Amino acid sequence: MSSSSAYYWLSVILVSFVIGGLREELWRSSFLAGLRSIWPRAFGSQGGAIGGAAIAALFFGVGHIPQGILAAALITVVGFLLGVIMTAHRSVWPSVVAHGFFDAASLALLPWAMQQMQELQKVQHLGG
Repeated sequence: MSSSSAYYWLSVILVSFVIGGLREELWRSSFLAGLRSIWPRAFGSQGGAIGGAAIAALFFGVGHIPQGILAAALITVVGFLLGVIMTAHRSVWPSVVAHGFFDAASLALLPWAMQQMQELQKVQHLGG
């Protein structure tokens, strides 16, 4: 991917908006719809929908524990915020777009972050 910037950006967009944004937000939407269907009194209101978004975010975060506790905690917070976007707009699409941009920004920064880590390792190696 480093030899072709077009391929890199196409991959970032595809992974971010389709695999990350659309797939994960469809999961969240289905989860919230399931809660409303099973317990309409608890999750049918706007407040209940936000509570459902919190529950979905917890499950979403737990699914990311293999990435580390800090990452899972941050992903839980982002998942909750995306759920709030979805419930506020009563549509999956604003959260798909927000999720896609978040993932795209994260993926776009990976090469820079990897370079910074390599530089840090060089400095540590020289100093130790």
